Parts: sequence; C-alpha cells; structure tokens
Amino acid sequence: MEELIYTEDEYRKAIVRFLEICDAEPGTPEHEEALRLTRLMEQYENMSCYERHHLN
Repeated sequence: MEELIYTEDEYRKAIVRFLEICDAEPGTPEHEEALRLTRLMEQYENMSCYERHHLN
C-alpha cells in the first residue's frame, strides 16, 4: 500500500527528491521511486484544500 502526502512540507520534500532522481535509468530503484513519487504528488495536487485540511 502506498503512503500519502499529507502536508505542503511533505509535498515540497517529494518534489526535491523527485528532481534528484528524475533522470534515473528505467529498471533502477531510483526510477521506481520517481514513478511512485509522481503518483503521490499527483494525488496530493488533485486533492482540494478542504480534503488536505481534514487529512491532518
């Protein structure tokens, strides 16, 4: 099961990490992590402010 990004701080940390590994070669653990971060960031971006507030 995947975790969720709950806060703006977690979101910003995910962006920084993604930028560090976004050029990873397919099949590497870093590439898999980049794909996972992409999904998590998209989920966070698609949540309304109301939903984010009630997750905390």
